[in-house]
Amino acid sequence: MGCWGLFLLLSCFLTNICVAQEELTGKGIVVTFPKGMEGAAQRVLRTYNNLKRDCEVKLGYRYNRDVEVFLCRDHDSFNRRIVALGGRKKPQHIAAVAFSLADVIVLKSAAWIKAQPGEFKTIFQHEISHCLLGYIRRRHRGMDLPRWFDEGIAQWVSEGLFHGKSVQLHQALRADAWIPFDQLNQRFPEQEGASALAYAQSESMVRFIAEYNDPNLKKANIHGILLRLVERDSFDKALFAVTGLHLSGLESAWSRQERSSAPFPLTLFPDAIFAITIVVLALLAFANYRGRRNRRLVQMDEEESQWAHGNPQETEEERDDMG
Repeated sequence: MGCWGLFLLLSCFLTNICVAQEELTGKGIVVTFPKGMEGAAQRVLRTYNNLKRDCEVKLGYRYNRDVEVFLCRDHDSFNRRIVALGGRKKPQHIAAVAFSLADVIVLKSAAWIKAQPGEFKTIFQHEISHCLLGYIRRRHRGMDLPRWFDEGIAQWVSEGLFHGKSVQLHQALRADAWIPFDQLNQRFPEQEGASALAYAQSESMVRFIAEYNDPNLKKANIHGILLRLVERDSFDKALFAVTGLHLSGLESAWSRQERSSAPFPLTLFPDAIFAITIVVLALLAFANYRGRRNRRLVQMDEEESQWAHGNPQETEEERDDMG
């Protein structure tokens, strides 16, 4: 766990938030949880090693540290745990945090873990990826790792929540309104919409780097950058050595490609699609009403004609009786 990890755990104890906590231990992992959350803790324990192994394969490094996972019952206890570990309170939409230099992960809500197993695995693997990157950084002090690259790697490894094409990202690209990557080196915005855009951008850029000039070997570029960072290259030097472009040039190439691969514009505006659907349905309903009305008018004309000229279906006897 290391000195920093022991300090964090001690701070948890001293702030008295570990009352009525239980523990489960597995290979390379300790799960601490409040009473009543054993099912969620078991799920964390069962999934950890497979997710960790996948991270190791994709990043080309072994993670030889034990990780401590804290489960929290609700958002308040989630934030109390984060503050006790030396972090800042998180907004409601944040469900997990990794203290990567201390091999600690904090997860929120047993109900979420039980109800959304796919989403849970994605987010849990995202945090494990952060811990593995933190382990690499600890082994090679001074390693330069921009926040967007760190988050993009974690998204790329876990095929994150913004995997593939984000509608919000495409809207930002078409409007030239994405967040410049040099503004995402230190931290991400905390507003939910801007934060989601930053995550989507970061995953998209890392995926672009991974496939840049090498679409069939999707790990070679990432491995090359990490190797050069380990050898004390600056991030921009490592990026240039692998791709032949500095960040500004790579950002331009990325934005051009992403814009060219954007879907048909209507798919970027779900509200417009909904409005168009309503209009089409209204037109169909009106056309149906007009059709029924016209048929009724024709029927009425036919009936009037029959009364004016005598019903052709009447027999001679019927006409005599009416006379």
